[in-house]
Amino acid sequence: MKNRRILSAFLAAVFLILSFSGCEKKKAPEPLTYGELNETDTLVLYVLQEQESIFRSIAARFTASTGITPELLVVDGDLDVYQERVAADLAAGSGPDVLFLYYLDNLDVAKAVQNYNFLDLTEILATDPEFSEEDFVDGVFEAGKFNGRQYTVPQSFYLPFYLSSGTKLDVLEDQDFEWEEINTTSEFMEEMGRLTPLVEELPSFLRMMQSWNFASRFFQNSGIRLIDYDNGEILPNEESLHAFMEGYKAYYPYDYDGTGVSWWESRGSQYLLHGSYYFFNTNWSQDLLQDIDDLIEAGHGYELHVMPSQAGDVVGRITGQMAINAATQNTMNAYKFIQYMLSEEEQSSGSALIKPVPIRKDSIRAIVHGEYTKMAISISIPGYKSEYLTEEEMDKIVEMLMSADRYIQDDPRATLEMMWESMLPYFQDEASYEDCLADLKNKLTLYLSE
Repeated sequence: MKNRRILSAFLAAVFLILSFSGCEKKKAPEPLTYGELNETDTLVLYVLQEQESIFRSIAARFTASTGITPELLVVDGDLDVYQERVAADLAAGSGPDVLFLYYLDNLDVAKAVQNYNFLDLTEILATDPEFSEEDFVDGVFEAGKFNGRQYTVPQSFYLPFYLSSGTKLDVLEDQDFEWEEINTTSEFMEEMGRLTPLVEELPSFLRMMQSWNFASRFFQNSGIRLIDYDNGEILPNEESLHAFMEGYKAYYPYDYDGTGVSWWESRGSQYLLHGSYYFFNTNWSQDLLQDIDDLIEAGHGYELHVMPSQAGDVVGRITGQMAINAATQNTMNAYKFIQYMLSEEEQSSGSALIKPVPIRKDSIRAIVHGEYTKMAISISIPGYKSEYLTEEEMDKIVEMLMSADRYIQDDPRATLEMMWESMLPYFQDEASYEDCLADLKNKLTLYLSE
């Protein structure tokens, strides 16, 4: 965690340096339109070593579609090395043309926007004759806006889908659990805390969720924000935060194992069938349809629900964010790459960069109905077609996937770490909620002022 903080501070310092010229703060550049983009023969992308084969496959498809051959600079080393390389090169006035923000998880996106490190895409999208926001899930682009301006573009989003075996849910209903009575994230966590001791004596039962240490995922599902950058405010809704923390405290004794480390399993049906856990928070892919088929085939049936936020609505989290380096000279080619990643071809490809849920409506329908081709590294394979779901059931899943009332960006990793550090004594009954909240406020206030 200490190394993470050092890197986070380093990145913040780099982007702060980028925002100043001499003693004067850099002014916001004039926004460009689509027709003003600069066309060159170059497109530079920085690639994680472990992702090289995936990017070369995407680059080949991009070249076939546009005639542009990207230059892939493969960064040897892990994610921290990649982030250090990108930050250092940006500070030197170079760096990649397209920034993959999901590989820069120590970067505070909002602060980078305030420092004008990203190209303003607002007028570019508005004047692009081939772009239509109607092709995409309603509202998904809003999460990439700051003060009403579009600086980042998502490739995909995440919804908190919870899958359960129908028979296992029957067991919980015997203990008076009803999905229809869950109106907030905290209510679900309170129910998990109430139900765990009632069913933990059942054969094969391990826990309610698919892994230990589910606190961070619950918080991301809650839609609560730690910082409101537009208004320069910390903890804009303390009441919701308090309710969430009380809800998690009820489940904390059955969730926290001392490490704080959570993990993700790609397939949940075998555990749901065996009763090892009762809820699988799916990452949404064709694995979900395969899991549902497994449950149906075994005669267990299935239940699929979307977790409500702490405000009671449905919140999606954008993923796969991209931005264009404000210093690039290759603005047209950088934008063409973003265009391609939002195309039907790539959005429906099952690419490792577009997960869990693509933002194109037609791609969502194609994937759920199994009417797409999955692009593996070097081959194309048919998408998964459910053997048991009816067309009506598949249409219902499509509708659920497009059901978010709003979309948000995840809070920066640094602020999330601050929150859990501050609140851990409260969960362990070593400090009052008020004292832990005061500690969190101090940390966030300092962070916002940096």
